[in-house]
Amino acid sequence: MSTFSHAMPVVPDNYALASCSAWRLLAMLLLFPLLAGISTALAAAQLMPEVVIVPRFVGDRLYERQNLVPMLRWCEDRDGRSVEEVRQQCNWQRSRQQSLHFASSPSAFWLHVRLHNISSADRNAVVDFGVSRQDYLDWYVLDASTGMRLAQGRVGDRLPMQVRELPTRRQGIPVLVPPAKDIDLYVRTDSYDGWHHMLKPVLLSEKTFLESEQKQDFANGLIFGMFGAIAAASLTAYVATRVRSILLYGLALIGLLIYSMVMNDYDLMFIWPNAPDLHNRLAFFAGPATVLLYCALVFELLHMSTRLPRWAWRGLQVWSVLAALSCLPAVFGHVLWSMYTTLVAAWLTLPAFVAVCWLAWRQVPAAGLMAMAFAAQVLAAVLNASRTMGLLRNVSFDQSIIQLAGLFQALVLAYAMAQLLIKMRQENLHSAQLALEVQAKLHAQQEQEQRQDKLTGLPNRLALVEWLLARMTQPRPLAVIHIGISDFKAVNEQYSHQGGDYALVELCRRCQAVLGPGDYLARQLSDEFIMVLHGVDTIQALSVASQLMQRLAQPIPYGEAEMVLRSRMGIATYPQDGRDPETLLQHAHIAKREASHLASRIQTYHNGSDKLFERRNLLLRDLRSAIAAEQFLLVYQPKLNLATGRVDTAEAMLRWDHPQLGRVSPVEFIPLVERADATWQLSMWVLERGIAQMARWLQRGYRIGLSLNLSAQDLHHRQLPQLVQELLEKYAVPAELLTLEITESGVMQHLDSVRLVLNALCEQGVRLSIDDFGTGYSSLAMLKQLPVTELKIDRAFVAPLERDDSENGEDAAIIRAIIGIAHSVGMQVVAEGVETQAVARMLCDWQCEYLQGYWLTPPLSAEQFLAWQEQGGERFMQELQPTAAIASPPTLMALPAADSAADSLFPGLGGVMGAPIISGGQAG
Repeated sequence: MSTFSHAMPVVPDNYALASCSAWRLLAMLLLFPLLAGISTALAAAQLMPEVVIVPRFVGDRLYERQNLVPMLRWCEDRDGRSVEEVRQQCNWQRSRQQSLHFASSPSAFWLHVRLHNISSADRNAVVDFGVSRQDYLDWYVLDASTGMRLAQGRVGDRLPMQVRELPTRRQGIPVLVPPAKDIDLYVRTDSYDGWHHMLKPVLLSEKTFLESEQKQDFANGLIFGMFGAIAAASLTAYVATRVRSILLYGLALIGLLIYSMVMNDYDLMFIWPNAPDLHNRLAFFAGPATVLLYCALVFELLHMSTRLPRWAWRGLQVWSVLAALSCLPAVFGHVLWSMYTTLVAAWLTLPAFVAVCWLAWRQVPAAGLMAMAFAAQVLAAVLNASRTMGLLRNVSFDQSIIQLAGLFQALVLAYAMAQLLIKMRQENLHSAQLALEVQAKLHAQQEQEQRQDKLTGLPNRLALVEWLLARMTQPRPLAVIHIGISDFKAVNEQYSHQGGDYALVELCRRCQAVLGPGDYLARQLSDEFIMVLHGVDTIQALSVASQLMQRLAQPIPYGEAEMVLRSRMGIATYPQDGRDPETLLQHAHIAKREASHLASRIQTYHNGSDKLFERRNLLLRDLRSAIAAEQFLLVYQPKLNLATGRVDTAEAMLRWDHPQLGRVSPVEFIPLVERADATWQLSMWVLERGIAQMARWLQRGYRIGLSLNLSAQDLHHRQLPQLVQELLEKYAVPAELLTLEITESGVMQHLDSVRLVLNALCEQGVRLSIDDFGTGYSSLAMLKQLPVTELKIDRAFVAPLERDDSENGEDAAIIRAIIGIAHSVGMQVVAEGVETQAVARMLCDWQCEYLQGYWLTPPLSAEQFLAWQEQGGERFMQELQPTAAIASPPTLMALPAADSAADSLFPGLGGVMGAPIISGGQAG
């Protein structure tokens, strides 16, 4: 077949339109359709189906866009016959309409038309089927006299443009008519999904075919561009305003744009040519989605949920759900059912249109305009559905009616929406203006109230700052006393808020009693007062604070009870401690916080206290995130076993590497951990990291026990033994390698509540150790109630041994007594804080089992610990050899001077142990 690269054929010179006069042209325009119709009728009357009257001159401008439907024959083919078989025998019929529509049928259909060329040159033409939804169109060009095939090909909706004979969106069949010959064009239309769309073949010249498509592309480009521009503007406006109706409008325009592009083949057939089936699915998705979005927009703008009767609104909701479900057949690729179900979504516009008209009749704003918009959509939907179903075969229109209706609807809805938004904005502005007026009145009233405390009648912080600003312009000094009430929450809980209010009023009265001329008293918070002494220095302020503390400490009668409140005070003076109100008040607040740790409960501000305050706040703020960010780490200090001369255990110590402050001491951050109630979280972190480290050591062949510290609060968690057991099983670590150290004071203060937890840990095989022993108030009777296997002597007793006469000192007697007591109840002893060889020799002579301290090494990282451990502990034992007398098992030495020391260290020791135990230990 020709590639149509040459110019379109022209009519013969004796029939050139350029030489025709106007009346001849008019006569041709009027008479030719009549003659063609008469000729067609005569041919049909003479039953000559093989002869079809067609334009005599193919490619003549007079017959451009000639509808071939009245001139062709069609027949149904259920047997899949070839074109030769159909040519010989077929039940040919003629159409009385302007288009062909075979609706739903599993059969294929053949179309036949004969074309004649009386000129002496080849004539090129195109039989244009437009943008058809037909699956496949197989065409054959046969010689009319011999029946020989001259050309054949295939086009169709399922055939990508890249493989069509004419690579265009429209399905055109190129036809070459030889000179003075007739050709027969046979077209077989087939649909695998059972639905045959409307067909309206038109005869065109090649030039007109290409120009027509270019014009249509240009028109579609304009329409698509308008849709895209309006949609982009709508989405941009939504980003700026966050109004949901604008978003729905933009999405509806995008849906209409996609649907219009799909119906005109501007979609996946270009982007994804090898999957034409997606083309139909996209059409069946975009159509219902567009209808739903337009309906949702109108429902939103007109507030139909509140303005329609309940039954009508429920009906619209049900229909909308059905319209949304109409997309399901397209998911499974069932085009026929998609065709039917999509009509449900299309007809959703009809009840919505009725509802909008009803609202317009009730004079709802903008409902009239929306009724016009819906009327265009209803008309386009009805016409398109009727055209698709083949009900309007004589009406000539294409998909452009949907585009034009959609554009009209978009413009009308935009205008209606703009009116509503403008009205809404005016109402909002009016409401905002009224709100501002009310707010201004309330603000004036609140500003008056905010300067005075309602309960006590005292000025508040705002009035205090203004007063300080006025006084700081004078050279006279000022003293600010920040007064805080401790545990005021307990007063409210015990005496109710009414009792707390009564106490505050009484405290206010007592504070006012010490005020002098020019002084000022304000209430800052529920339990805080600010007193400003005018013309007073720090010494005089301390005197006033002491008098005030005595007054506030007196009981407050309340009914039959008396309320006793404890106060704390911080003092800052102007100009030494601050030259502006905020700085001065902040420094007084810092001093008040530090006063809670003093016996007098009164503190003056010192330079640098604010930095310490800021440092504590920074650490407290970063504490919980530091656990998650792995800023904490464990270091390990070895323990020397004096019985074996080896290092077989170590103590894990917690450190914090703060990203800004560097290494933070546990002495500083442990109280903050308790204050932040993060003790349990941090302890679980230490447990898991410590047990995991023992597992890594075991994998490398080192069996090293590890001591981990727990707080007294951790022992109140009944699930602690189970968690420890799960961690040991998770990392496959023997329980006897784990030692948990608990402080003596923490255990003894809560002995009854922690005994069950300690017993459960002991039953698992975990060793328990009393840390810092000797600083608490425990007795031997208490220790015997606990499954403890180890005592750690606090460094406070070990450090004084470095003095020359330490062996005969009181600390030495205390240590010997502790060792003797521990051995008597079957416990081992660990001495921490050993820093010299002389102290180590003494502890070795006194039969202490383990030594720990800087004499061995400072705390090390895990890798450094292994490197140090490989050196062995023999060198330390060699240093102790001259005086070392290591016995195994250890025995209790005779300590003649330990009795008095033990009695002073452990109250009631003699009454608990008795003399026979001491003597028995000596004998052993």
